Amino acid sequence: MSRRNARSSTIREGLRYVIRRAQNLVRMFGLNALAIASFALLALSPLTWLGFVIGAAALAIAWYRNRTAGLGKAVAARILVTCGLLAAYVPELEDGNDYGLLVAAALLVMLIMHESMIRRVVSSAQFSIANLPGFATRKGAFADPQIVFHANTGMIVLLGAFAVPRLPSWPLMLVSIALVLGVGALLLDARHLRNRSEQTWAELGKALEAYGPAFAVYFSGPLGVLYQFEMWLPYFERLGKPFVVVLRETHAFDTITDLTSAPVVVCHSIASLDNVAVEGLNAAFYVNNGMKNSQFVRLRHLTHIQLLHGDSDKPPSFNPVTGMYDRIFVAGQAGIDRYRKHGIQIPESKFDIVGRPQVETIRVTERSADDSDHKVVLYAPTWRGYSEDVNYCSLPVGKKLLGKLLERDTTIILRAHPFTSKDPASARQLSTLQQMLAADAQKTGRKHLFGAAATTEIGIVECFNRADVLVSDVSSVVSDFLFSEKPFAITDMVDERGEFTDSFPLARAAYVLRRNLSNVDDVLDNLLKTDPLGQVRREARSYYLGDFPADTYADGFIRGARRYL
Repeated sequence: MSRRNARSSTIREGLRYVIRRAQNLVRMFGLNALAIASFALLALSPLTWLGFVIGAAALAIAWYRNRTAGLGKAVAARILVTCGLLAAYVPELEDGNDYGLLVAAALLVMLIMHESMIRRVVSSAQFSIANLPGFATRKGAFADPQIVFHANTGMIVLLGAFAVPRLPSWPLMLVSIALVLGVGALLLDARHLRNRSEQTWAELGKALEAYGPAFAVYFSGPLGVLYQFEMWLPYFERLGKPFVVVLRETHAFDTITDLTSAPVVVCHSIASLDNVAVEGLNAAFYVNNGMKNSQFVRLRHLTHIQLLHGDSDKPPSFNPVTGMYDRIFVAGQAGIDRYRKHGIQIPESKFDIVGRPQVETIRVTERSADDSDHKVVLYAPTWRGYSEDVNYCSLPVGKKLLGKLLERDTTIILRAHPFTSKDPASARQLSTLQQMLAADAQKTGRKHLFGAAATTEIGIVECFNRADVLVSDVSSVVSDFLFSEKPFAITDMVDERGEFTDSFPLARAAYVLRRNLSNVDDVLDNLLKTDPLGQVRREARSYYLGDFPADTYADGFIRGARRYL
């Protein structure tokens, strides 16, 4: 690389770093900044209308971000908005002597400040247990404590509604007192249930010992990540040993209970985890690096095995946190090397190469890319991630890309990442692509697959088997597709160009699309016609997915797991 190009690359990296840091700071402090601005405008300026608008925006953001599990979250922002509304309601409190308003505001602030305590008390009393022989399905639950978060947020909205026209404050005081009494009843109910749950946990321990699980499957995560557990469940069952599923959140309980006949236990508290670690339990499997995993890893008499839920060159596949587990199962040698390459020192003795059993039903194809005139292309863009430094999503250029593919008379399967809807811009871009395919199907009769037809009605493996080639982003989808030995293209959405294959080595076996798609025609020629990388893919397949026979591929995981049971 020339000195000029190296300098340009360094400048681009520096700019990207600054932008990423700025975006992360906005995400971290943006909500509080809005709340501070709202308070200042309401309390210290004549522009109270602007303070109301900004306060409403801050409150809406706080509610939306934490609507599913936000008890004890965004506390500072909500209190600032409350205090700003209080200042707007009574500009001269000394003259107003509005004791009803003071009582309402004080009770509201007290409830918001104690949300974390309320969550701990209620969670410690909850339990959900199913599928355990000799133990009837039980749910020790009452009103979801998250209702307190919604009620407190609603109370802030009510305070604002009274503040604008300066209505009498006594209704606010009555509502706030009723809210406090309701929370008090919830806590009393929790105390009663906690006393009952102690007896239930003792009975659970005895029933589990009688059942005799050889291993536990530990799962913790927010809504929308259940697929991480589902992809491994068939292989846990093929181990031929009794096991127990340990959950940390209730939202997945009913679904997982329907998916498996194994016992399912929800442990909300750390103490309750001790009750499932019964004598005879030898190992625990993990499918992600959830924040609560360490609370089970602390039980050192078990062998803790991290599986993760995909194999790729993305940062989650070389997360330093993975080093806390006793064993780390990887698909191939690439899964070991990427830790060392990124400066993460984990003893190689911790790793087991076991393959990626989920690819066992992908058909291996030896035909060349030019065997047919009308190709089926699977376009599988990833999602934008939680921060800009892991944003590999190609949806912003998807319209141009699909246009080029349609010009070449291809049939397209469009399967986006399940988290695409988390970002409004990505959701709009995906909708545009679906509309393009619907219009083309009506015009040409080509049977494109998109929406539910490519996601819920068929699985990702069926998409692989129907496709002749793949176009995707940096993700585990590419690693899995590698098993088929069919051609694939990867988008360079970080615009690393010459350094892209250093950062993402799997790209050496792929046709790399530049971020601006300036090389799209050449890439599609190679992908759909000439395919000069066939031998490179076969070598990469062994490196990334292990050297196991295709017809008994999943046995690599089965044998590896049984060593620790």
